Amino acid sequence: MQPAASAGAIFQVMVDLRPGSPTFHKHVTVELSAANRRAVFLPRMFAAGYQTLADNTEVLYQVSEFFTPESEGGLR
Repeated sequence: MQPAASAGAIFQVMVDLRPGSPTFHKHVTVELSAANRRAVFLPRMFAAGYQTLADNTEVLYQVSEFFTPESEGGLR
């Protein structure tokens, strides 16, 4: 998955869900915005979530697989 904000801004959180990884369950955050033009690559087995920081924000995602609702979940 590769998210980027094409308009406005988002606060992106990514969590490593790879069992056995030295960074398992650790997270990293980044602000993605149209102004800073950043994008993020997330490998398989990473969770991602975001919160919009501006009205009328648009987010572009590129994914490698079709959407599968049964694979969706949440973290606390």
